[in-house]
Amino acid sequence: MAKSKGSFAPLGQALADPNKRSPRTSGKPGETYATRAAREAIAEFVDLNSTKLQRWLDEIYDQDGPKAAFGAFSDLLEYHVPKLARTEVVGKDEGPVEIAVSWSLEK
Repeated sequence: MAKSKGSFAPLGQALADPNKRSPRTSGKPGETYATRAAREAIAEFVDLNSTKLQRWLDEIYDQDGPKAAFGAFSDLLEYHVPKLARTEVVGKDEGPVEIAVSWSLEK
């Protein structure tokens, strides 16, 4: 693997072919090639630079406090771990959900 000119560990094949077309077909749910490649690149960056990341977070903690360090980590994590969508489950006519449970004592 080639050494990068900067201070970061080099990325591998996560973004090897930015012109590659998405494997998705029309109407098929899922993420695009670019989204998946970006997540893989961020994951690889974090893995390869974990000691530097810890040092950066420690510096932020020392300069700006724990809230700022947690915010920086959360901001980075947001790109690696997808956010879950909030969903609301409602019953008939948007009322409460009713669950009926029954059982039989037959042997």
